[in-house]
Amino acid sequence: MKYFRNKKILITGGAGGIGKALAGLLITYQADICLASRSQLKLETAINELKNKKVHANQKVLFSVVDVTNLTATEKCAVDAIDKLGGIDIIVNCAGFSRPGYVQELSHDVWLKHILINYMGTVNTCLAFLPYMIRQHSGHIVNISSSAGYIGVFGYSAYAASKFAVTGFSESLRQEVKTYNIEVSVVYPPDTDTPMLKEELPYRPHETNMLSRSVKPLSAVQVAKSILVGVRENRYTILPGWDNHLFYLLNRFVPSLLRLYVDSVIKKHRKV
Repeated sequence: MKYFRNKKILITGGAGGIGKALAGLLITYQADICLASRSQLKLETAINELKNKKVHANQKVLFSVVDVTNLTATEKCAVDAIDKLGGIDIIVNCAGFSRPGYVQELSHDVWLKHILINYMGTVNTCLAFLPYMIRQHSGHIVNISSSAGYIGVFGYSAYAASKFAVTGFSESLRQEVKTYNIEVSVVYPPDTDTPMLKEELPYRPHETNMLSRSVKPLSAVQVAKSILVGVRENRYTILPGWDNHLFYLLNRFVPSLLRLYVDSVIKKHRKV
């Protein structure tokens, strides 16, 4: 896509999953990339893979080790990334955490971790980069929510709450930054074949597996392609996958019908 040529882009959670898939595509589109994550080892591995995909020698492929739950550290990351990239055009908030389970069995630490990483990590990154985007009067913020960010999912109470928070924050943010010519997009991926999905599967309640068994997870590349098309078209709502589109529309226009279906599946497979 010519749209992304020479764009300066930072991706949090960029060492794996959707973030890494995005970076892999953007490199081939001749963008300059900075990946941010807590794991230096994973970042170095990802960067080495990306360098082999560079279209021209002058493309910048950088990384920053940062914990986005720490605002001061995230602000330092922003200063460093902007300096090394030579500016900033797009930030993508992919850093995430998921630990499903029955609501009464989730520990307080798990609830807090969802909020700190999924919600405050997104907020912190936006706060860190917004002053630069406001000064240059341009930019695009892409926040990764989830299909669980528009409809609650059995077994994902903590995760859904944090992703609903991302959705609400993004809606208010969009209204506030529009006057500065800054675009905001929110992405609602369904189940995606990523390391995070593999890590959470052992914790999923039986009922959750029954609800999702008919839906095949999308690949990270499929989701990444949908995101980039949506960003290029300046779409606020980005819904990868046709099943995801359907559930979004059902939840918006006939939520009672969708709840009846979900309740019937849960009742059939409920462990009591």
